[in-house]
Amino acid sequence: MLTKVFGFILGAVLLSSGAAFAAGERGEFIYRGVVYAMKADFPSASAEFRQAYQLNRFDPEADFYLQIIEDIRQGLVPSSTAVNIFKGVDYFRKKYHNPALEELDSAIEASPGYIKAYLIRCNIFLDKADYRSAGADGEKMVGMDSSYAPGYNARGRVHLETGMYEKALRDFGSAIELDEDYSEAYDNRGNAYFRLGVFDSALADFNESLRIDPFYVQAYNDRGNVFLRLKQYAKAIADYSRAIELDPACVKAYNNRGVVFRRQEKYMDALNDFNMALKIDPGFFAAYFNKALVFDKLFKGREAAAAYSDFLARAGKDVQQEQNIAYARRRLAFWRGQETGKDIVSE
Repeated sequence: MLTKVFGFILGAVLLSSGAAFAAGERGEFIYRGVVYAMKADFPSASAEFRQAYQLNRFDPEADFYLQIIEDIRQGLVPSSTAVNIFKGVDYFRKKYHNPALEELDSAIEASPGYIKAYLIRCNIFLDKADYRSAGADGEKMVGMDSSYAPGYNARGRVHLETGMYEKALRDFGSAIELDEDYSEAYDNRGNAYFRLGVFDSALADFNESLRIDPFYVQAYNDRGNVFLRLKQYAKAIADYSRAIELDPACVKAYNNRGVVFRRQEKYMDALNDFNMALKIDPGFFAAYFNKALVFDKLFKGREAAAAYSDFLARAGKDVQQEQNIAYARRRLAFWRGQETGKDIVSE
């Protein structure tokens, strides 16, 4: 049985690609394993997760699910609680946050000492940007077991998403101290350094993450972001392309590679990547905004207006997008004026 503990972030593994869930054959094994586990057929579920793990020996998602099944065997968690957990996972992978939370709440009510249930619930809260609830679960895990590296990693993610980067660095550092092969914690710490503008340290952490797990899609995307910021476009494209190769449904990598192409004035290549991102996830509003910027450059007002309108309809009141929302409104007004404006003839 696998003994290494990975506190993967489901939200990072989660894809917005319907029933496909994850890339290729590995994703099919994970999907079938979850379905079996929801039916309490844990031997069949275990066989599917092991198949996924064999395709990628570093696969944290498959490892995590296998740990839950092993916990059942050892009597650490009732099978009924595990069924609730896997039902919650299934909902979460489909982006159905509320029913996912209901299943995890039931699991925690039945087994309040089972820390892995808190980890999954914390990830669901993170994915829906409920940072207060995610933070409460992070604190709960650290309080339950101060040697549980995923608890620090999860709490660190809350700090990361709420702009408390120094606290995030401390939590990710604690996770790494507890588990020196924790590829996700290195990746997350790299993102904290990236947001602080400490690019050398960010690159060092992303490199270490990929040394531990050469198949970690998110780390390729994140390292590509550093190269993009440093205007090392060839390296950025190489990393985004590797992420897409490993996971053809990696929306962020398509979007980000499209940004590189736009900056290189390879506008058709950029549009192809933005369109692919939107084919995978029609709600990924960043790609609409980036498409609009390309159409601006090409002086295609009707297309630009449509893309800005789609962006505004989906970005909503996202406070992190305030500047882009204001810009999109101005550009939309400009292009609509260009379309409908006529000479005013006084009579």
